[in-house]
Amino acid sequence: MEPEVSYKLRCELHGHQEDVRSVCVGDLGVVTSSRDTTIKIWAEDSPTSYSLVHTLAGHSKYVAALTYAAPGLLPDMPNGAIVSGSFDGVVMVWDVATATAVHTLTGHEYQVTAVVVLPNGDIASASVDKSVRLWRGG
Repeated sequence: MEPEVSYKLRCELHGHQEDVRSVCVGDLGVVTSSRDTTIKIWAEDSPTSYSLVHTLAGHSKYVAALTYAAPGLLPDMPNGAIVSGSFDGVVMVWDVATATAVHTLTGHEYQVTAVVVLPNGDIASASVDKSVRLWRGG
């Protein structure tokens, strides 16, 4: 019989002005997105606290999807990247070193609901427009 695991609240992250829609983790810490149209990067200070490192703004509607790309996975992102998808129909690639959007991928007719970075560095995005789009850099 496996031992019973008990989970306890470790900490809470507060900072968005609207409800949080997505969360992902990476080497840089915890990344959250919200209906307030922003993405926030949080770094661990201690086992019970995180601090806000960056707020990324660029989407015009709420950010529903996030993923983290490890350093070097995307061809022009040696420090890693965040990929976001929004209800504005746009996918954005963010440089984690500069906290700026470096690529804006347009083409979906409706909201983007999921994003993922494939092992070969392609970005896949899914949308309410009933499509999955594959994006290749380079």
